[in-house]
Amino acid sequence: SPAPAPAPPRDATFVAAVNRGVAEMGQYGFGDAVATFTALAQAHPTETGVAVNLAMARINRQDAGDDVEAERLLTPLVDDVTHGTRAKYSLGLLRLHAGREAEAAPLLAAVAA
Repeated sequence: SPAPAPAPPRDATFVAAVNRGVAEMGQYGFGDAVATFTALAQAHPTETGVAVNLAMARINRQDAGDDVEAERLLTPLVDDVTHGTRAKYSLGLLRLHAGREAEAAPLLAAVAA
């Protein structure tokens, strides 16, 4: 199969879309934020910050399956150089909220260290 197309550059349109998604979360518009970050994630699949923001929007929206999808998005990002701390913290809280304290503790301890 052909190689995936390179991600579009981080231009003013990208930055504006990220800012819009963050603003939507700040106004408790989590469904809108999920839509914004889903579109960004599709256009920029290697942007780990977008994936973390999408996971955060899903955690806060709390629709059926959002927790599972957020965990799927966050798990591979815990060692990400740029966004690993946010991923660990968010995943730790998600697992703690789900009653999975033993899985949450090392993630949260790593953030606190």
